[in-house]
Amino acid sequence: MFSRKTAARKRKLDEISSNPLARQADDAVGGSNGYKAEERVKLMKLLWDCVSTEFGGRHELYEINYGGSTEEIRRYALFGAQASGNADRFKGFAEECMAEYDINGWRVPDLTDPGELSYHFIRGRG
Repeated sequence: MFSRKTAARKRKLDEISSNPLARQADDAVGGSNGYKAEERVKLMKLLWDCVSTEFGGRHELYEINYGGSTEEIRRYALFGAQASGNADRFKGFAEECMAEYDINGWRVPDLTDPGELSYHFIRGRG
């Protein structure tokens, strides 16, 4: 069930994606390797949803305070994944995740916008 605000946001995103200025958006926001603006915005939105949730925010703070240097953490994760042979599995997981997500949010029933059940909506900040 979508809240009114979520439904309005979805309509607005649909209007943006069908706008004749989409070609200019591809020039301004498009990524490397032929990714179009919609794909890049979708990825940024997915990352924001992962980090801005209560769990994601707590985990991010943990990494900042206890994990050490940001660059070293990323290098260790990359090199560890490559050495163990899991790098391709992780890339596949990310691609599967992106296939279940679009510019309007999650498209699968088990991962949806909490809408009116959201803590922030209940507290009046949603």
